Amino acid sequence: MTKLKDSPESKAKEYLLEKIGREKYEMWFSQLDLSFKKDKLQVLVPNSFMEGMLRRNYLAILEEAGSSVSGSEVGISFVVSREPSQQGSERRLKPANAKKPLKYPKARPVVVEDSPAGTGRYNLDDFIVGRKNKIAHRAARACAGSGSDLYNPLFFFGSYGLGKTHLLKAIVNETTRNNPSLKCKYISAEDFTNQFVNSTLRKDMNSFRKRFRGVDVLAIDDVHFLASKKGTQEEFLNTFNSIDHADKKIILASDSHPTMIEQFTESLVSRFVSGMVVKMEMPEFETRKKIVETKAAKMGLKISQEVIEYVAHNVTVSVRELEGAVKKLSAQQLLLEKKITLGSAQYLISDMVSRARSGPDAEGIIETTASFFNVSSSQLRSKAKAKTVSLARSVAMYLLREHSDMSYPEIGGCFGGKNHSTVIQACRKVQSLIESNATVDWKHRGLKRSEKIGSVLKQVSDSLNLQS
Repeated sequence: MTKLKDSPESKAKEYLLEKIGREKYEMWFSQLDLSFKKDKLQVLVPNSFMEGMLRRNYLAILEEAGSSVSGSEVGISFVVSREPSQQGSERRLKPANAKKPLKYPKARPVVVEDSPAGTGRYNLDDFIVGRKNKIAHRAARACAGSGSDLYNPLFFFGSYGLGKTHLLKAIVNETTRNNPSLKCKYISAEDFTNQFVNSTLRKDMNSFRKRFRGVDVLAIDDVHFLASKKGTQEEFLNTFNSIDHADKKIILASDSHPTMIEQFTESLVSRFVSGMVVKMEMPEFETRKKIVETKAAKMGLKISQEVIEYVAHNVTVSVRELEGAVKKLSAQQLLLEKKITLGSAQYLISDMVSRARSGPDAEGIIETTASFFNVSSSQLRSKAKAKTVSLARSVAMYLLREHSDMSYPEIGGCFGGKNHSTVIQACRKVQSLIESNATVDWKHRGLKRSEKIGSVLKQVSDSLNLQS
């Protein structure tokens, strides 16, 4: 990967490049100017259209980039450059998949509204409610407006891209809106860990504890990231107890039920299940239709009922991917000024449709792979390094990377909070075995078993109905 200059702004761009990939980075970020201003990351954009696209699609990743560099939460401030109007039509005709990055003229900036640090503009009214997520939404609404212990702690779990983060941030925003005097904080478990480590190194734990234990509402996302991090778990448990004893609120989100996350202490698990635990699932067809309609309307995208139903019927992996499909259609219409027909929709989201039709979700791939190697899925999520477990874990990670749009960190999250470098290493290992047509061996019911890696992958893939 190309290394950028060693400045905070360049480090933020390097973070973006690593997280979203070169194609998206070149299209949206390579020519943008970033600058850190106190507790904000300022983004210079050429026009309001670009600002809107970045707000809708990349606000969270910009916040992550800023926080990663600064070591603490940052808000995002967009700055719009005024442009000669005659340049607008030429830019709109620029193809969405242009090889060269767009170049933007320099102009006097105009500062627009900032986003609250960490939470963006999420609210509960924007969360599309259906049969499968009704309980989660009601619990979030009650938590944001009630002092009842029934929802404390409130723990959401489910696969990636189903709206857990939306609900956490919306609860924080709605609580702040209803009670401006309350101190509310949203943070990912990874950022919590980083701040804990930094404070430990600086020997400044008092300010760290004051920052988190003095809040009225604490929302922690991706809490499975804490798996196997004993020091951070101990500090978080103390933070949890401090907030709970003060009758303050705690909201958590994870990819798995708390009892299913390996390497969590019993004390922590018992705290997590002492309140309300809510599972989040992929919405049914009618709700998916509603999501497509709502997202399209917000983006000013005019599409027929036929196209709406096609997208809702065929994109079934996650709500995030469903919204991504609408964004693809919107980019086609806005940048190329072309009407979206059923044919163009089928072409534009064909990759998403093939992924959706490939069948199982992350849990299905993990369980099927574990079954093939005669180990448990919990062993794959653990830190166990036995040869058979390590091989099975690597195969499952490779299949997830090949047959889903999950990022390396998201895949790591499915395996008890493994970091992205572990996933990259596992995928490279399997790819190397494939290229050398290597034979792998493992223990199966006490007996040694050997097969070509290609045969192993084919058998697991066939069990999952995955296309090789």
